[in-house]
Amino acid sequence: MTALRQFSLIILFLFSGQLILAQNLYEASLLEKEGKIEQAVQIYDEWLASNSKDSRFSEILIHCSSLISSVDDTLRLLMKYENFADNENKQDVYLKIAQTYELVFQYEKAADYYEKASVNSGGNRNYKIYLKYLLLNYQLGELPLMSDLNDILLGSEGTQIHVDALLLKAELYKYEGNLNRAETLLQESRYSAFFPEIQLALWEIHLLRNNLNAASQVLDFMKTNFPDSIELSLMEGKVGALPRLSHFFLPSQSSRFQSYIQVGSFSSAENIKSLSDQLRLLNFDFFYITEKGLTKIIVTGNLPSDQLLSNLRAKGIEGFKIEDPKHPD
Repeated sequence: MTALRQFSLIILFLFSGQLILAQNLYEASLLEKEGKIEQAVQIYDEWLASNSKDSRFSEILIHCSSLISSVDDTLRLLMKYENFADNENKQDVYLKIAQTYELVFQYEKAADYYEKASVNSGGNRNYKIYLKYLLLNYQLGELPLMSDLNDILLGSEGTQIHVDALLLKAELYKYEGNLNRAETLLQESRYSAFFPEIQLALWEIHLLRNNLNAASQVLDFMKTNFPDSIELSLMEGKVGALPRLSHFFLPSQSSRFQSYIQVGSFSSAENIKSLSDQLRLLNFDFFYITEKGLTKIIVTGNLPSDQLLSNLRAKGIEGFKIEDPKHPD
């Protein structure tokens, strides 16, 4: 056999192999259109098993995973091939895995993969994905570094990324008890008047500081500029805010204090409602205990009891200190 003939046969063999592989992908695509998803996934899976070096590998893997209805099966497929994706496209695969873990509330694993996905093959940081990692980790009880947030605020090009990082930074200041810095940070932002989520954060800070006049001004601003926003609905109490995971994992800076002040004991529903409404308006935390036909209203807080009682009296509400009443959850 001449060298030219051998070369021709090799070229023909390689071309035939590529043609078969292309035909397989075309067949899978047709099955998708016919609604035969399981058969299409099987063909894609077989193609992936034989073509880890193909430039389309990561694209086909992510596409195939998006066809699978079962989250567990989706994760199995992604984990099976994650290490075969080339460095250029590994970030996309990690991101898909992170999003899938988040769907099934496996937040720790999701956070790990968001962190992996945040760095591309050149070692550069994707701030949008990295912020997602920081936010999820914060919900799990891990405080982000201020330096990381500052890097995002300085380096991010997207407006929403900047705003989300700004809100998280303000949240950290609040956690540290530095309400002044949190308020200043949000008020001085060039985006303050354009994002209802910033206004909501400011409103919450004003209430924490018992600055009802400033809180009322924010509320009026929201009614005029963002009348249909979910943030305004939260302020008006039309919807309830979902608890953050960090509420359960992050310790309170003042957790050594837990005070209880009884501010009323009534048999009249009207009196109970009147005082309850007043306490809500003033942003005091409270609960009820009913005994022998009387409903006691107990204000609680992570402050020394004398300071909590003083705060109440400053708002015209009298009461007296009591021991932990072991109120129901």
